Amino acid sequence: MSAVRAWARALRSRRDDEQGQLLVMTVIFMTMFLAFMGLVVDGGSYLNAKDAAATEAAQAARAGAGALDPNQLHAGNLGLDSTQAIAPRRTP
Repeated sequence: MSAVRAWARALRSRRDDEQGQLLVMTVIFMTMFLAFMGLVVDGGSYLNAKDAAATEAAQAARAGAGALDPNQLHAGNLGLDSTQAIAPRRTP
């Protein structure tokens, strides 16, 4: 009978040793989840900033192309009206 009692004690002590494991796993997984969410938010902000910079560059290129003189372009000269190219564009 002592072997059965020893086995029961071993099972009981093992069960007592496992208490609190769920809390530890929850803390680890929540930390990982929050870190992942931070990366997602920062990555989204990075992509938005990159897209805004590309849009701004495209608008600047269009404004510069609009300042070119087509008559001089056809003649083979690069004529640029610098005042029109530098002036900020007014929106109606």
